[in-house]
Amino acid sequence: MKQKRRTVRACQNCRKAKTKCVPVSEDSDKCRYCVSKNLDCVGIEEDRPTRGADKKPRKAYKAHGAPPSDDDGDGEYGLARTRPARKSSRRESTRPAATASSSHSHSVSHSSSSHHNPTNTKESSRQSSDDDSDEYRPEELVVASNNPSAAAAAGDKRRLDIPMLNEAFKHTASKAKAASQPIDFATLSSLNSSTLPSHPSNPLNPLIKPPPTEYQQHSFWHRLFAEMGVPREMCLKVVISEIWKAFSKSDLISSLFHLPSLYKSLIVSSKRELLEPSLICALLAISFSVQGSSDRPESGTLKSKSLHYAAAAHTYLITAVNASKFTLGIAQAAVCLHYYEFLPKPSFNTQKLGSAIIVADIVINKLAMTSVDAHRVSWVYDDDGVPLRTVDVSHGTGADEASETETKGCPCDKIRESSQTTQKAPNSLVLRVVTSFSANDRSEQEVEKEEVRRTVWAALSQAWKQTLFHPVLPLHTVDSSNYGIFHTSELWISEMRDSSMRSWSRRTLPALLERVKLLCLGAIRLRSQPVDFHIRATKIISEAEVIEDELRRHTCKNAVPVWQIQNIAFMIRLILTAKVQAMTKSVIGSRSYFTRLQASEWLKSHDVLYTQYLRPNLKQLPVIFGALAVQALRCLDIFELDKDVVTALRTSTTMTDAVETILYHHPCGSTEIQAVLQKLRSNNYEEESIRRCYKPESIEPPPPTIDELALCFADGLNIGSSASRSASAGTSIS
Repeated sequence: MKQKRRTVRACQNCRKAKTKCVPVSEDSDKCRYCVSKNLDCVGIEEDRPTRGADKKPRKAYKAHGAPPSDDDGDGEYGLARTRPARKSSRRESTRPAATASSSHSHSVSHSSSSHHNPTNTKESSRQSSDDDSDEYRPEELVVASNNPSAAAAAGDKRRLDIPMLNEAFKHTASKAKAASQPIDFATLSSLNSSTLPSHPSNPLNPLIKPPPTEYQQHSFWHRLFAEMGVPREMCLKVVISEIWKAFSKSDLISSLFHLPSLYKSLIVSSKRELLEPSLICALLAISFSVQGSSDRPESGTLKSKSLHYAAAAHTYLITAVNASKFTLGIAQAAVCLHYYEFLPKPSFNTQKLGSAIIVADIVINKLAMTSVDAHRVSWVYDDDGVPLRTVDVSHGTGADEASETETKGCPCDKIRESSQTTQKAPNSLVLRVVTSFSANDRSEQEVEKEEVRRTVWAALSQAWKQTLFHPVLPLHTVDSSNYGIFHTSELWISEMRDSSMRSWSRRTLPALLERVKLLCLGAIRLRSQPVDFHIRATKIISEAEVIEDELRRHTCKNAVPVWQIQNIAFMIRLILTAKVQAMTKSVIGSRSYFTRLQASEWLKSHDVLYTQYLRPNLKQLPVIFGALAVQALRCLDIFELDKDVVTALRTSTTMTDAVETILYHHPCGSTEIQAVLQKLRSNNYEEESIRRCYKPESIEPPPPTIDELALCFADGLNIGSSASRSASAGTSIS
């Protein structure tokens, strides 16, 4: 039998004051509250319905379109933790019958405790429902975020409450902290990615697996060996062999590490566990990428492996940064990953290219790697890359050092790493000189400091390429004023007993290359008024000339590294000329920082380098892909500055053909690379050919000027040649 609705008799004043309305007497029409307050008691005779204390609480708000729940038990207390519905009459037809009045006190106490303690409410809802559990269910979040209507269709089965990150997916927090912390924005944004694998129970929905905040370093090798597909006792040998292949092809990567120490760390299990997973994945990605030429039968598999390990390296790298793990290995991994992103591959992307160098710059800045020798500074850098001497701590004078160096010759071959250590073929092309580390009697701390220096200068080299190819945000590594030493990465050479070797520490090819790159970055960053700009530009160019003079003292036959230094020294003049022309808005001429003779020599060096060194090795050296693209763009810059230097067009076409040759052997379907190639191909010989069609085959020499004739008469020389030239030209001085 349906219970009669309860009513209450109360006046309007008592209703407003929320007090009990008690009549003065049984027959009186006034209540005690109105009499005490001297108010008019109105409405005491009206009966108003009320919900009553034995009624259940109102149903909570549900998602739009969700069907009402059929539960009439304790499940509604679980729903009471969300905001209530706007109108109670919307679910009046589905409200269950009232329970007995004996449950009055229990209901009130339970609902009040649930209101003040939402944690208990969640626990009670989990205990009351058979379908809910403590387990984190990714598919519920996907349904709720991507398809609300589909989620509403399963309303009685799942509650559609946004789950929290529990201990299985958030390793650094406890269960209590994870239960009260919502999913962050980055995790929610990654859920909509179509590249995630499908969940086994629901193939249509992606599997939600947010990246762990703990850098899983100890379990990396177990997973790596499991996916190698070879017996476990052979896995380590396969990994080491692939890493040495990366060293044999990439001279910059070889210069980063103390190779005997790295080899020992890979062999010894206790030290292997301390290696960064992102570093190993980046080295494997480089190894598989340089091997995967198109004419190899397994090229597709190799390229797929390189993409797989590169994606894993990016994941480990970002996870380490999010976990505030800043170590030397993370910086080395970021430099190696940026090196990999410059290689031709199907998924070439400038955003990944920039993110890797930014991570390397962050770690270098956080760990203050550029000031590793700040306590022993003898030279510092200005913000434009020009060195400033502070205190003379070197041995001997400059004249003595120069004389000893000239008499003893170039010792570069003595301080180079052996080909056996770097797995380099004896007659292979040297892209960068790999100088050996300090002697074997050095401690691990000193070797680590040397690796820090080399990591900093390798990051500088990659940042220089990045700035010329695709600009990024201002980097700490690019600003030369952040560097605390002048000895660059060859500090251990300056501590040798031989005085000539100590003086050679500032003249090694890596040292000269690093110094000239800092000058080039200083020229790129130079912003000033025309007069001050010209003064500082002259200082930069004079320092570049000093580096070129020191380069002439080398007798070693390292064509490509020597060309790199000469190339950057000319590019400094090219960049400064373009800047001053943009400021003055005038034609090039007296304001140029390079002559046409220097430009022609620079362009000829490109032809010699390509025909004699690079063309036979383009298939095996995809590592110079980014450098060739940059050089082609710089050749076009010369033609834009001076239209008469038409050799720049031909040289740019040669570099473009080299880029296309590399892409033939190492296919790359990126739209960004195609845009660069289209820009390079758009400058053809059509306009130049039309202009040359209307010119005579042999240009007549110009007639002598008045000054030349006056000079000839003053010197008493024979001017027959000048007269003959004027006669042939059909002109007369009179």
